[in-house]
Amino acid sequence: MLRSAIRHKKGRMVASCTGIVALSSLAPMVSAQWPQWGGKNRDFVADAKDLAASWPEEGPKKIWSRPFGSGHSSVAFVDDRLYAMYREPEAEVLDDPMGPIAVTKKVEVVLALDTQTGKIIWEHKYEAAPLPEGTIGAENIRGPNATPLVHEGKVYAFGATGNLHCLDQTTGKPAWSHDVLAEYGARMPDFGFASSPLMYENSLILPVGGPGVGVMAFDPTSGNVLWKKHDFAGTHSSPILIRVDGRDEIVLLAGAEVVGMDPVTGEIEWRYPFQSKVMTPLWGNDGILFISSPVTFPDRGSRGLKLTRSPAMRFFPWPHRWPS
Repeated sequence: MLRSAIRHKKGRMVASCTGIVALSSLAPMVSAQWPQWGGKNRDFVADAKDLAASWPEEGPKKIWSRPFGSGHSSVAFVDDRLYAMYREPEAEVLDDPMGPIAVTKKVEVVLALDTQTGKIIWEHKYEAAPLPEGTIGAENIRGPNATPLVHEGKVYAFGATGNLHCLDQTTGKPAWSHDVLAEYGARMPDFGFASSPLMYENSLILPVGGPGVGVMAFDPTSGNVLWKKHDFAGTHSSPILIRVDGRDEIVLLAGAEVVGMDPVTGEIEWRYPFQSKVMTPLWGNDGILFISSPVTFPDRGSRGLKLTRSPAMRFFPWPHRWPS
């Protein structure tokens, strides 16, 4: 259904969202929903039924395609609409009698598309901060990294340079917004903000990064801050919701450690030293939390943590390591 192109230029790989393709074989998936990063339960499992067992030799029939701007964001899918983000080109060349003029643009776009035609239903454009220069990975930031979250009539989108927007799902009209750099003193991660927001009951939970704002919770209706805590450095990982022995927990790879937090208060209930801030952790029905780290980190490799509770309601991780 979705396609991201990866191109190589001067020895470095640049990934950009260049288009969305709808295929005729998707018809049985109408009942499936993918409202956020990782799907309905953020476990990367789709509830689609009656999928084709095989494709034609020439491949599925293409129904439509369209160009996109730049970014690494994936696409959310709810009912008959796709929701996506991208950044317009940094510069646009305008014709002028005195000669071409390069106009610098810093515009990010959130939009809704019709799944059957690819037609834009609505789009919301906003002025975003310039992409960072001179930091590790800055040259590979091309636009939004996070995936929109669609929940109860609203679309929540977090841009590469810290713009958080709440938009009406039907019209795209803004309800509220925040600039986490300007308002809360957040620190931009090396590759730009990348965590996708997570909804828990009446809280929109988002890793931000910075002194006192490692993780923040917002009222999804008003945008008011419910709580902000911890000094985590900027992470690219997205949080997940797990349930252990009857109690909910938010799990996040916070850079130098993995933490389990109370989703209502943000308080840390357990922590495990492990350097990773990229992948989204995975939770299994067997009570094992799967985490992994890039090969450049000292604790490289993958681990499984068995999470249980004592009568005192504390967590005890039981690690098993799969070396890289």
